[in-house]
Amino acid sequence: MKLTKRFPIDWVIVVPVLILISFGTLAIYSSTINSEVSENFYRQVMWVFISIALAVSLYFINLKTFQILAILLYAISIVLLVAVLLVGKEVYGSKSWLFIGPIGIQPSELTKYTAILMVASYLSIQKSGRSATIQLFIAMAFLLFPVGLILMQPDTGTALVFIGMSVPLLFWLGLDDLFTFMLVSPILSAALAFFNFYLFIGFVILGIFFIFYRRSSLLKAFYYITTNIAAGFGTVFFIQQVLLPHQRKRLEILMDPFIDPKGAGYNVIQSEVAIGSGGLVGKGFMHGTQTQLGFLPKQWTDFIFCVISEEYGFVGSMILILTFAVLMWRLLNLASRIKQRFASIFLMGMLLVISIHLFINLGMTMGLLPIIGIPLPFVSYGGSSMLTFMAFTGTALAIYAQRKEENL
Repeated sequence: MKLTKRFPIDWVIVVPVLILISFGTLAIYSSTINSEVSENFYRQVMWVFISIALAVSLYFINLKTFQILAILLYAISIVLLVAVLLVGKEVYGSKSWLFIGPIGIQPSELTKYTAILMVASYLSIQKSGRSATIQLFIAMAFLLFPVGLILMQPDTGTALVFIGMSVPLLFWLGLDDLFTFMLVSPILSAALAFFNFYLFIGFVILGIFFIFYRRSSLLKAFYYITTNIAAGFGTVFFIQQVLLPHQRKRLEILMDPFIDPKGAGYNVIQSEVAIGSGGLVGKGFMHGTQTQLGFLPKQWTDFIFCVISEEYGFVGSMILILTFAVLMWRLLNLASRIKQRFASIFLMGMLLVISIHLFINLGMTMGLLPIIGIPLPFVSYGGSSMLTFMAFTGTALAIYAQRKEENL
């Protein structure tokens, strides 16, 4: 009791995380134990315990220490990203792994944590003398600098996580709504261009701009128009002229996986079959036919949601999603109420990392987004991913324990 009073624990974070880890551990056991990679289950259990120990250790660290260590940890992660390009090992077409004996780590995963820590630390120590906008964009430079190194591996999925959270984080940090809209709209135009709607929808977005921002300067209007046009046509050029054939194939499969049902579309088709075959309550633990017969390759990693959907059905899938929702709501609630700038920024960064992972992973497994290789937080197999998200968790719990009384 005394320990709990001295070091309060946020059970609204702890319980969802433990539920998610349990979901993942059971799904990994079910999908691997009767296969030639049964050792993956035991490796995951080992990483779970190591990651929990890491989270517990971080829980007892003072927040000022996190701010001091941020630049060192960030520098180490950048060095590791460079080392990967020089001496890393290629796995699944991406040179993103460093091996120390039999143990492999993925620095790009760990950099998600160190980059958020660096951004939070930098902005928490800035004085009011420098322009707030300049401070924000310097912080974004810390966040986006690893993207170039990650794309060189190449690891498009992880790079998208960094890019995807940049604008929402800027908005959270105080960027005005017009500037935020002007940053988001080219991204929307680029996405719409993929579906060949960019001309029509572009005019709609343009109309929204002039309706709500009639008083904007001509310079801002010119920037808005040119960036949206460039984003739309640039996306078409990028898809047709820059992407490699297998990358273009992934985009084509998104529109119709049956154009290559035994090749590039195979994973999407089998994933949808597994999710749909679970029905309302699922086929039961260890009774999923798609899972047990191995129709979906390496389903214990990025496609683990299919295992859960098939074995526990719609009910189990919704419990999983609602568990994520509770965790993300708690992080948003704390980030909104805590007055410490470092803590608020870090919690929002953690929320964005988890939400982007969840959005892309579920969209990918349900055939709504291209297959780009994004793990499901706390659930998918992988030591680097588990270490990263438990490091986030341990730091978030430390923030909760050390919050000031007036922030309650």
